[in-house]
Amino acid sequence: MAIVNYKFEMKFLDGLFKAKDNLINMSYYLIHQAQKQEINDITNLKLQKLIFYSYAHYLVQHKNKKTLFDYSIEAWPYGPVIPTLYFLFRGNQGKPINKEHINAYINTNQIIGKDSIDYILAKYGKKTGIELTDKTHSEDPWINAWRLNQRFEERIIERDHIYEYYKINKL
Repeated sequence: MAIVNYKFEMKFLDGLFKAKDNLINMSYYLIHQAQKQEINDITNLKLQKLIFYSYAHYLVQHKNKKTLFDYSIEAWPYGPVIPTLYFLFRGNQGKPINKEHINAYINTNQIIGKDSIDYILAKYGKKTGIELTDKTHSEDPWINAWRLNQRFEERIIERDHIYEYYKINKL
C-alpha cells in the first residue's frame, strides 16, 4: 500500500515539477541560486517571503501590467503566503528545504522574472525567515489584508495594493 501511494505521489510531483508553472520554476530557481550562494536556510517560511518580494519587485518593474504567477497571495499569521507553494513544501515543516532533487527540474529558459528573484535574493537572502516575517508585518499589503478581514480563509493580498505600496516603498 505504501509503495502504491509513494509511486502515485512521485508521479504527481514529477508532473508538477516539469509543468510550465512559473511559480514552481521560480521557487526552484530561487532555492538553487541560494544554494550556489551558500544560503542554506531556505525554509518554507523564508521561501514564501522571498517569492512574495520577488513578485512585488516584478510588478513594480512592469508597472502592474505583468505578474510572475496567477496564484493568490494570502495574509497568514507569519506574513504573506502563496498557499499552493506552502502545501508543496509543508512536509519540511521548519527545516530547510531539501535541495538534492531540485537541479533535475530547473529549466532556466522557462523562468519569468529571474532578474527580480536575483535582486531580492541578493538584498534579502541573508535575512532569516523570522526577520522577513517581521518586515512584512510592518508593511501595508499584509497589515491591511490581515486587519480588514477577520475570516482567515479570505485574507487575500490584492495585486493592486502590492503594486501601489511597493511602487512608493522601494524594495
